[in-house]
This record gives sequence, C-alpha cells and structure tokens, in this order.
Amino acid sequence: MPQNEPQIQRTTQSTRLGQSSAGFAEASQKGLKDVAKLQSQFSDYLQEANRTWLAHMQPEASLASQLASELATARTLPETTVAWQHWAKGRIELFTEESKRLLAQTEKLMESGGRMLGNGSSPHL
Repeated sequence: MPQNEPQIQRTTQSTRLGQSSAGFAEASQKGLKDVAKLQSQFSDYLQEANRTWLAHMQPEASLASQLASELATARTLPETTVAWQHWAKGRIELFTEESKRLLAQTEKLMESGGRMLGNGSSPHL
C-alpha cells in the first residue's frame, strides 16, 4: 500500500491543479468579456457625446447668423444694442443647456471610467 500512496497524491494534486486551472481560465474569460463590454459601452458613450456636441453646434450657428443679420439691418445705436441683447440672451440660454448636458455626460464618463479601472462589475451605462 505505501507504494500506491505517492501515486494517489500525484493524481489528487493533478486533479486539483486541473480544476483550479479550469476555474482560472473561466474567470479570465469572464473578465475579458466584462472588459470588452465596458469598452464597447464607453465607445458608445463617446459617440453619443460627439453626436450631442455636433447637434449643439446648430443652435450656436443659428444664433450667430441671427446676430449678423440683425447687425446688418441695424441703422441706429439702439437697434444695434437690441441685436446684441438678443444674442446675449440666446447665448446665456445655450450656455445653461450646455452646462447641464456637460455635467450629465461627465458623470456618465466618470462612472464608466471608474468601472473600467475597478473590477469591472455592474457595467451599465
């Protein structure tokens, strides 16, 4: 019986090593899938932010065009002042909307970045 004992120990150790290797491989594969999912979500977020930014440029261009048109037709100082007041009011409104949007996007970016740097759990954007 003592001669079989080392063989049994080697078989047991080999089985344990095989199980732990399989578990490690499974955990690694899950981790890679989680990282890929986070990267995909992060990329989607950046594309959304880009679309939002481009959409924001239209009202900005419209406001500038309106100012140019009003200044071109202004004949007196009060008319010029009114044109600049319209532009300033519109610019403040755009700035307020822009600030809210930027804050929300930054929050999402920080959450996503934190998950990417962390353990990768709960990846929902």
